[in-house]
Amino acid sequence: VESLKAMRDFSDYSHVEFREAVVVLLFDLSEIHYALKDYKQSKKELEQIFKLLEPLLKLDADRFGKYHVMAMELSTSLTILSISLTVHTLFHINDTIKRSGMV
Repeated sequence: VESLKAMRDFSDYSHVEFREAVVVLLFDLSEIHYALKDYKQSKKELEQIFKLLEPLLKLDADRFGKYHVMAMELSTSLTILSISLTVHTLFHINDTIKRSGMV
């Protein structure tokens, strides 16, 4: 977070290396939030990464493609986790309804 705050002073968004550094930092933060089970924040950071990567991929797909793949992998992990949590919740709701005799 401190690195991102320090980068605000530089703020040359037209500079490709600057945007690359922001992508890398955001990815690291997204992974940290994922590890801390702060999935909502991790998803927000991934959304920012994809916005930053879109024009970079048009400039040089070979150079920036690796970041896109890494972000897609983390995004897929978040999606699978979300589906798993939804199924788990539905299972418990169904179990609670059966126990209560409502069905």
